[in-house]
Amino acid sequence: MRTYTSEFKRDAVNMVLSGKGTMAQVARDLGIDGSVLGRWRRKHLAALDGAAAPVEGMTPSELASENERLRRDNARLAEQRDILKKALNILGEEPRR
Repeated sequence: MRTYTSEFKRDAVNMVLSGKGTMAQVARDLGIDGSVLGRWRRKHLAALDGAAAPVEGMTPSELASENERLRRDNARLAEQRDILKKALNILGEEPRR
């Protein structure tokens, strides 16, 4: 039986959730069984829903640090979005005479 790192599992699930392919396509590309990827996905989604089953191989402190990292990334992306919105508004204005 092959074992996979928690990072590999997380990346595989994120590929499916981000739309990089169907579960069957991602599983085939990674050389794993689709049912294995399905199990990882269910555990991942259960952890996101606040259920007791965490992502396999992740401790509560790892989940907390990952959550914090994602919050920082989200804040950075929101800031970048706001800057781009302002730039579009400036570029879209009629020239002043």
